Amino acid sequence: MLKQVFSHTFLYAVGPQIPKIISLLLLPIFTQYLTANDYGIYGLAIAYISAMTAIKDLGMTQKMVNIFTNSKNTNRWLIFWKQQMGILTLWSIIYSAILSFIIYLVFNKLIGANIFYFIGLIVLPSVFFDVIILFASRFFQLSLKPLPITINTLISGTTALIVNYICIVKLDLHYWGFFIASFVGSMTSAILYFYPLFFIYKISPIFYFKKLHILKYFKVSLPTIPHNYSSYLLNASDRLILQYFSIPINSLGKYNFAYTFGTYAELFGGAVGTAVGPIYMKEYAKRNMLGRKNIYYLTMILQLLFLIFLSIASLWMKEIFTILCKNKELQLSYDLGIIILMGYSIRPLYWATISFLGFSEKTNELWKISLIGGLINISLNIIFVPYYGVMASAISTLISLIYIGIAGFYLKSFSKYNSINYHPLKWLVLILTLTSLSWVLKDAAIIIKFIISLVLGASGLYFTLLFINKLSLNNL
Repeated sequence: MLKQVFSHTFLYAVGPQIPKIISLLLLPIFTQYLTANDYGIYGLAIAYISAMTAIKDLGMTQKMVNIFTNSKNTNRWLIFWKQQMGILTLWSIIYSAILSFIIYLVFNKLIGANIFYFIGLIVLPSVFFDVIILFASRFFQLSLKPLPITINTLISGTTALIVNYICIVKLDLHYWGFFIASFVGSMTSAILYFYPLFFIYKISPIFYFKKLHILKYFKVSLPTIPHNYSSYLLNASDRLILQYFSIPINSLGKYNFAYTFGTYAELFGGAVGTAVGPIYMKEYAKRNMLGRKNIYYLTMILQLLFLIFLSIASLWMKEIFTILCKNKELQLSYDLGIIILMGYSIRPLYWATISFLGFSEKTNELWKISLIGGLINISLNIIFVPYYGVMASAISTLISLIYIGIAGFYLKSFSKYNSINYHPLKWLVLILTLTSLSWVLKDAAIIIKFIISLVLGASGLYFTLLFINKLSLNNL
């Protein structure tokens, strides 16, 4: 099991993220050409785009997973997927029209005469590319074939990175580079997926739907929309609140730049989650104590690795910003980066409960975790941003992410099924302790940080090996 997790995680997380790693290493170059204002406009655009993303797939992804998992040996899943693909293809036109209208209203004055080019770069992928990418990537993931995803993401990501470099460094297009590169990357990914999806695996949309089938899809899918919307409430709504309270665009830009490192943590966490998701589903499908123990030990291993890695990275955040950022104004946001980054250290605990609720189709429970977490984030922002500015947004993000990591363990739908204690409150205390440690020592001497890093690394390795040994014994 662990071999499969780490091999698939490598393919999902390392291969596809190579362009992003290179992009991170290129920050010393990019930040010579980009200003806090550029990051402010980009972050604001992402906030409005993210506000719509939750309804892009109408919540059908979970139903796709369940149909495939339960009928992959009979190929009954194919007809259902074709219907879902048809529904989402038609919906993408409506979705794109709504998004175009919002972007025009918000950015017409900021962008000026080029507003329709701006809208096109953002909206056209939703119509022509996103449905293809969704179904192809989900098929390969559920088929436990990560290599095609890795190759696709590596090629499309590299292409986007090259375009981004040309636009920002060579053509001096500032924030336009982000949007042009994103468009080209999506187009490349869709082109690469088109042939295998349509011609090899015969997955193509059909536009004949039975009312009963549509109702069954929406019964499971629509309750996931509030859950999916929580991603926006957690990761992007803070930019809109900062704008509402007239936080200067350069301060918003510094916050958005600091959040870049949280985004990298989320991307890596998402890749690991993609790798372990099918394994969690497989173990839950056993419906016995063996499966539940396997999930517990795997979760503990991943949680330890995440926490130790992100704690050490947070401890060295000042040095990381100094090396990777050549813009003095942006460098000063390293303290924000510490708090934001540590919020993502609780991700593995979140997967354990979310995967169960998805597998058991208890999607009507998801909002109690994610939507409430997002509303907590918004409430804290509204209360404290007027007094403490962008720092309040960073702390609100940390609190909200921790909430969604542990809230699922207190749902009756999960605790009734699961008799194993994941010790969520102990993890909470540990995360807050290490966050405080990183904050207090953020300006400490390098030798002190080095010693602390060694202690954290050694401790994490020791306990990780203990859990690996228990997982191995559990599978004898």
